[in-house]
Amino acid sequence: MRTRAARVVGLALAAACAPSGDVSQSQSVLSPAERERVADSVSILAREVMAAGETLDVDRMMAWFQDSPGAAFGGASGMVASAGELRRNLEAAYGGLSAQEIEPSGERVVVLASDAAVVTGMASFTTTDTLGNRAFGSQGYTFVWARSDEGWRILQAHFSSNLAGIETAGSEGAAGGR
Repeated sequence: MRTRAARVVGLALAAACAPSGDVSQSQSVLSPAERERVADSVSILAREVMAAGETLDVDRMMAWFQDSPGAAFGGASGMVASAGELRRNLEAAYGGLSAQEIEPSGERVVVLASDAAVVTGMASFTTTDTLGNRAFGSQGYTFVWARSDEGWRILQAHFSSNLAGIETAGSEGAAGGR
């Protein structure tokens, strides 16, 4: 699995650096229909991950993350190297929330091979904690998807958030609120 993970990550890096988006010989052997099927599949799954996050459902979200030696997930709290550690971070973060709204936009899918693709995009978000305080902003995300015998799973992920404002409970319309 380590060799497969290195290949997928290597393809993702090649995609990021390729001037025309043309990545490798493995991409060129896919027909347009095959490329479209892969892109549609991972796009649907990326929306499923976002929907799980929106409902604060850690189990549903974690079903899409692969726990392997090549896995790495990054965000505001740094890089974690296992799905178990990512789960603990999500449980801690979601435990203090009562609601979350996520509105993805600008999704881009790069098909690297029949079993590898990268999904990037932006999302606006609003979170409400258990005290009624709301935070809102935007977030960029990247998912590196790899298909194995278990199906499509996220091998690498990164989230970067920009907090635009906070409304404390009972301060709607106050300075700093939206």
